[in-house]
Amino acid sequence: SGGSGTYAGVARHHRVCIAQEIPMNIILPNTAETFFREAMEAGRIRVLTGAVDELNVRHARAGSEQDEDMIKQIILNTTGFDAVNRAVRSRLIDQLTVLF
Repeated sequence: SGGSGTYAGVARHHRVCIAQEIPMNIILPNTAETFFREAMEAGRIRVLTGAVDELNVRHARAGSEQDEDMIKQIILNTTGFDAVNRAVRSRLIDQLTVLF
């Protein structure tokens, strides 16, 4: 079906970005951006580093349960959660450094 082609494309894109360390954009929910901004302004670097260290895509949510299951299955079948966690943490730190 058309959906499985889309999922295969997402899986390829995901593997290539992580394997070749291609920059990715992370879109934070407003609550997370506010949390990071307030922590930075208050000089609570340890709070920020703790939050980034605890980040785990295994607990991430998507817009729909179907999307969430599909994304997590792609991760399991490709690079794995540990590799995605490392990539997201690294990119998040880079992005927060630029933003704040």
